[in-house]
Amino acid sequence: MKYKNIIPFGLLALLFAACSDDDNKTEETKPIAFVAEANAYATRVNQDGDQWLSGDQLGIYMVQTETYTPVNNSANILYTAEAEGSKVRFSSSSPFTFPTDGSKVDFFGYYPYSSEVRDFIYPVNLANQSAGSTAHDLMRATSRSGYSLISATEVSLSFSHQLSMVIFQFKNKNGEAIQPEELTLKGMNTTANYNLTTSVLENESTPTDITPYKPSSGVFEAIVIPANIASTQTIEYTIGGETFSWSLADTDTRLSAIEKGNRYIFTITHDGSAAPIGSVEVDGNSVTPWNNGETGNDASAELVVNYTVFPTNEATGVHKDTYLKLNFKGEAPVIGTTGSIKIFKADGTPVDKIDLSEAQVALANGGKLNSKMDILGAGKGDNRYRVINYNPVTIEGNTAIIKLHSNKLEYNTKYYVLIDGKAIKHADFFGIKESQWTFTTKEAPAVPTDAAHTVTVGGDNSTADFRTIQAAMDFLVNNIDKNTQKTVYIQNGIYEELLFLRGVNNFTIKGESKDGVIIRYNNYDGLNGGTGGSMEIDRNAETGTSISQSGGRCLFLVETVDKLRFESLTIQNTHVKPDRVTRQRRYMRIIKIRRLHL
Repeated sequence: MKYKNIIPFGLLALLFAACSDDDNKTEETKPIAFVAEANAYATRVNQDGDQWLSGDQLGIYMVQTETYTPVNNSANILYTAEAEGSKVRFSSSSPFTFPTDGSKVDFFGYYPYSSEVRDFIYPVNLANQSAGSTAHDLMRATSRSGYSLISATEVSLSFSHQLSMVIFQFKNKNGEAIQPEELTLKGMNTTANYNLTTSVLENESTPTDITPYKPSSGVFEAIVIPANIASTQTIEYTIGGETFSWSLADTDTRLSAIEKGNRYIFTITHDGSAAPIGSVEVDGNSVTPWNNGETGNDASAELVVNYTVFPTNEATGVHKDTYLKLNFKGEAPVIGTTGSIKIFKADGTPVDKIDLSEAQVALANGGKLNSKMDILGAGKGDNRYRVINYNPVTIEGNTAIIKLHSNKLEYNTKYYVLIDGKAIKHADFFGIKESQWTFTTKEAPAVPTDAAHTVTVGGDNSTADFRTIQAAMDFLVNNIDKNTQKTVYIQNGIYEELLFLRGVNNFTIKGESKDGVIIRYNNYDGLNGGTGGSMEIDRNAETGTSISQSGGRCLFLVETVDKLRFESLTIQNTHVKPDRVTRQRRYMRIIKIRRLHL
């Protein structure tokens, strides 16, 4: 299924408006009820169709806004579903009412309800699912909008699956469906404590066995705790009275982990020989989001989400050298140490990947190319580039900023973004899946025909030709004669970039104002060691390629350039403390010059 929306959502909670008796100067509130939409992605897993059913139970908290402090003991209140066709109403024998003093509150909740929850800790136990998956499908929702008696008329909650689902189906060597009599999933953690406030699983148990559910279709399905794939995770199944075993690690190499909020269908070919597994494939149409559905046709319903993205979903006219940004509400996000960020063309062609598990290695003595390195420059004529360690993800306030590798995107092309939930850590971030975040780049700018051959660089929402200085320089190097005057004009803003210019003359880099244009980066010997230089390398070199030359600790590396002019801008290496060095020494750490006439 394709998704038109960026953010997971699904449960719409409608509140009855509070009213007051002005004549008696007293305030009365009506009980708060919730209404949930019923569709494939807005409800819990069930064996009765994609819908909430009468008797489904939620645990709901009403808390002081921007906190997890319950209001008036409104903690873990049981709400029960009453079936109403395409929507289900949830009510309670002890329903919430808004504080009469007008103070603001937020809501968060979970499914399925448990009376064993203490101090926001939900006990997870997945060992025996033979009776069905429904009772094991843990979902969580938050609403951080600051509702009050005065302002609120309805509340929207965005529910997401917190665990994962695996499905095992079998076929013979002729492609015909076959059904094992029994199946056991081994080597997976089955118990843990789920923290409802942080959305983190804690104190996971020693791996043990899971007895999955077997629907009438003959497949086997189970809810599992997200985990990296290991050879100890196996299925043991019985066909014709004989038992066979297969390891999840033997599946398609695309799959390295079972991730939160995803459903995975494993199709196993059993040929009955001494090596019973003829082939194993993961259904490409099923390794998809399980936690992000449609809101239906009610476009007026407010979606309460905890982050926005730039470029916006389905944006057009996006800079080819754009940054990707996720701006979160509430707590600031944290950069993950695992997980990946991937970019694909609309047809599924992979374009770029950042692997957060890779470690940066100082390049003073060379190294191996990985996804936390970038290759800078135009490479015109001699295929020489500057190879540097860089920071692909940074945090500024509540915003996670993603810098893709240089020159990976093309003009006038549609892309989609995939982000693992582990790559950017936030209590209410569950990752971004296919078709949730798409954008289309703008057409290539016209080659400038003015006397100075000027291209412009500007901020995220500017109409400038480029978003980054490096992309603008590369464009001029590749499109204007080496000795003809070329100019990059930079609009006011802060530009976090390491730069490289080589093999070109008569080049001007001009800012809108000296104090308004800041070019800066935190570069230092421990990141990109030595004085640095360029090296010959394929522009699209694979990870693992040997790096013979560090790009160096300067901010701007310049090689074989005559008549280079800087005008009305400031360049800073933010690793250097201005109060500890002279202005001249600081400048020389910023720019390294080889064969240059100013």
